[in-house]
Amino acid sequence: MSKKSEQKYNKILVGKKRKIERRLKRKQWKEQDRPMFRARNIHYEIAERSQAIN
Repeated sequence: MSKKSEQKYNKILVGKKRKIERRLKRKQWKEQDRPMFRARNIHYEIAERSQAIN
């Protein structure tokens, strides 16, 4: 691998690592007076019977 292509590859890896770290960083949300996500129109599907396999 040439020096130039190695630098390009390292730059890509550093960018991807930074993106992952940003995504996984713990969020500090402000206090909310109501829920951030509201449950609307939730449907549950429940089977009549379930079986276990041994």
